Amino acid sequence: MPRQRRRQSTASSDTNTVKDPDHPLYPDYVEHARRVVTGMKVAMNKQKVKTPSAVPVLSPYILRARAIPMLVSPWIHVETILKGGLIEISTIAEEDAGTLQLPEFYEDICAMMPGNFYDMLSYAYGLSPGSTEQFVLWLHESAVSARTDTTGQFKAAARRYLPQFIDGALTEELPSLTDKSARGNAHPDFARALIPHEDRDVFDEDPSKYRAEVDNGVRVNTEESWPSFMFADDISYDPDDPVNGFGTGHVFKRFLNHELVGASGADGVRPNGTRPSKSLSWNITDVTARIAAHITAHAYVSQSGMSEFGPEDGEYSVQGLYDNVVKLLTVDDDWTRETLAQMTRDVPFINHGAKGKSLQPRRDKEGHQRRCPVELVLEKRRAKQQTQNQAQLQQSWGCGTGPFGNRSGATAAHNRALTQGGTSNSASKNTSRAARNVEDSEDNETPQGSIVRRRNRVPPTAHPDREYSDAQFDIGGDDGEYDSQAHQSPFV
Repeated sequence: MPRQRRRQSTASSDTNTVKDPDHPLYPDYVEHARRVVTGMKVAMNKQKVKTPSAVPVLSPYILRARAIPMLVSPWIHVETILKGGLIEISTIAEEDAGTLQLPEFYEDICAMMPGNFYDMLSYAYGLSPGSTEQFVLWLHESAVSARTDTTGQFKAAARRYLPQFIDGALTEELPSLTDKSARGNAHPDFARALIPHEDRDVFDEDPSKYRAEVDNGVRVNTEESWPSFMFADDISYDPDDPVNGFGTGHVFKRFLNHELVGASGADGVRPNGTRPSKSLSWNITDVTARIAAHITAHAYVSQSGMSEFGPEDGEYSVQGLYDNVVKLLTVDDDWTRETLAQMTRDVPFINHGAKGKSLQPRRDKEGHQRRCPVELVLEKRRAKQQTQNQAQLQQSWGCGTGPFGNRSGATAAHNRALTQGGTSNSASKNTSRAARNVEDSEDNETPQGSIVRRRNRVPPTAHPDREYSDAQFDIGGDDGEYDSQAHQSPFV
C-alpha cells in the first residue's frame, strides 16, 4: 500500500455520529474507501446500473462534483488534475511529504468535496488504480455537465434579464432566441452590455457608429476593461475609481440570483420551485470571489455571439476576465469585504428553500397522534363488507323469519362468523351449514306434540332397497296426526 501524506480532515464535527460506512462522513476513511472501490466496480457494470450516480456510495461525490466549476474554476480539467495528484501521492514516501508537489487546484477540489476526500481518494487509488481513475473520469464528466447546463440556462435567460425591467422590451427584438450570431455586437442592447464601462457614454451618443468601429477593427475591446453590465446604469465611469459600483448592474445581479437561488428568484424574490437551490444543496451562504467570477464569465458568454462556453471571444479573453475578477475580489481590504457582502445581500434567499419546500419539520398537536389513512380505508372496507353480508343473510332467510318461526339461533351463529372475519363465499357457506345444524338442534328439542323435522335422513332400520310409507314413521304428535294449520310446510 503506498504511503500517503496525512492531511487534516475537512469533515464536520458530526463525523463521529455517522454509523453508515457508505456515508462520506464515516470516521474510518479506510473502510469507507473500500466501500467506494466496491461501488466503482458495480458502477462499471453497465448491466447493473445505468449511471454511476445511481450507486449510493458514489452519488454524493458525483453530485458534489457539479459544484467544481462554480466553487473552484470553470476552466480546469478535473480528470487531469486529480490523476496527476494521485500519481504524485502514490510515488512519494511519507518522510518526503514535505516535497510533495500537487497540481494546482488539487487540494481546492478535495476541500470542497464531502468528507475526508483527500485521504479516501488516495487510499482507494492504492486499492484499485484502474477503478479510481474511472471514478475520477466520472467526476470530471459531472463537472463538465454542470458547466454546460449553466451555459444553456444563461443563454435562454439573457433576453429576459437584459432590459431594465425583467422581460421588458429590447431596442430591437431578437430574430431568434437560439441563434447566438444575433447577439453581441450584432445587437445594440447586447453590445451596450459588453462594451467597457468607460465607453458607455460614447456608445449612447451614437450606437451605430460605435458598433461599426468595432466591426471594422477601429475599436478593440479586451478584458483590460470591466464590462458595462457589471455596473448599474446610473453609475458613471470614474477614472480615479474604475471599480466604483462594481457588481451593481441589474444583469449581473439577476444572473447571480439565477445561479444561486433559481430562475424563478432571479429578480430577488423567493423562488417557487420544488427542487432545492444550488446554494442550499451545496451549503453556500456567501458570495465569494470565485462565485462572482464564475457568474461574470457566464454572463459575458450568454450575451455575446459565442456559440459555446470557451476561453476567448476574438480579441477578448473570457478566461482573463474571470481571472481579473478573482484577483480583484481576493484583495484583503475593506472595499473587497464590503463589495462581497453587498453581493451576498443582493441574493436575499441564498441558502433558503423554495416556496414549494417545507423549511420546518412537521409538528403534531400535543396529545394527538396522526392516524395512518390506510387503517381508515381498511376499516371502512370491513364495515361495508359486513353490511353487505348481513343484507345477503337477511335476504336468504326472509329477513330473520321463516315458516318455522324466528331463527335467532341461526342468525346469531352467522353473525358470530361475520364478526370473526368470515367474509368469503366459503365462510358464508360454512355459516349457513352451522345455522342449519343449530336449527336442527332447536327443532329436536321442541316440546312434545310439535313436529320433529329430519332432512334427508334414512331411518336406522331402513333398507335402501325397500319402500316405506309415511304411515310407518312418526311425523306428528301423540295421536300420530299432522296438523296442517299449525305447521304449514315450506315446500307446498
